[in-house]
Amino acid sequence: MGRRGRFVPITSLPCDIIGQMQVLTDDQNAHIHPLVMNGLVGRMLVLPRKSSRAKREILFLYGIHSSLERMNCLAESLQTYGRVIMPDLPGIGGMESFYKIGEKPLLDTYADYLASFIKLCYKRKKVTVVGFSFGFMIVTRMLQRYPEMTDKIELLVSVSGMAHYEDVAMKRLPRGSLLLLSRFASRRLPSKVVKTFILNKWCIKAAHNLTKKRNANYLSMPAEQLKEMIDYDTYLWKINDVRTYFAALKTILTFNNCLHVVKVPVQHVSTNGDQWLDEYLVEQHLHIIFSEVGLHQAKVKSHMPTLLVTSAEAGSYFPRSLRKLLHSGV
Repeated sequence: MGRRGRFVPITSLPCDIIGQMQVLTDDQNAHIHPLVMNGLVGRMLVLPRKSSRAKREILFLYGIHSSLERMNCLAESLQTYGRVIMPDLPGIGGMESFYKIGEKPLLDTYADYLASFIKLCYKRKKVTVVGFSFGFMIVTRMLQRYPEMTDKIELLVSVSGMAHYEDVAMKRLPRGSLLLLSRFASRRLPSKVVKTFILNKWCIKAAHNLTKKRNANYLSMPAEQLKEMIDYDTYLWKINDVRTYFAALKTILTFNNCLHVVKVPVQHVSTNGDQWLDEYLVEQHLHIIFSEVGLHQAKVKSHMPTLLVTSAEAGSYFPRSLRKLLHSGV
């Protein structure tokens, strides 16, 4: 089980204080607040509930290679049901990495960090947790390491979540190659080489141009919008810690969350065009872990939203059947 008190906040941010903090002046970032835990500096998005009847406390955890700005539209689509908090995670979204404090970005480390964040932020309140992709992996591991946290979960939602490395739908050769790359690039010096010579604007642009013919989103995209997307992808590689990214990728290709049962039901949202996951295996593995599994189908053609997420695209990730459940607690 997890080491209690492993992550202690330097800046205390309980939910009743968050609303009193001074927000950023930029209108686009009006709901973004500083987040400091164990000296690691990051940010979190805090969206107020839209009405007094929206009672839920919602914690939204996004995946790797992302940011608060990229996932803002998904968080906004949950405001109807309550207050939404979406924090950065160490090494992700521009937050400083675990390496700074001598920790490694392992799934267990993220689970311990998340448990500390929930205890700090929600105290005696129950919380609806929405885990997106890698974020759901962290939530699952946290509940396995801290069984007492299951009492705090009002509703658990997986969006394109995974439970086992076999859920990733890849053939043996590309999987092995990607695993070798992730092991190499998750080391200190190699990660700097990869960031400098591979993950620069010119290489990223070339990669997008090579793959756009096989990507339905890119084929119908105007040239100006495609340029904007490439620029934003370059920005994400700049703000996200490259070493953490490849460590997380290595975790995705090797992890197994099926070793411990979680006595909580889960609502799983799959997309009908997910190119990365074998949804049959995902469902089978979720049944191994959770006491009950509810299935929902989102009419979306990809595992992740596009880099420039629109409100319409974001809303599609939460199908009507799931919204009914979310609304039932409002």
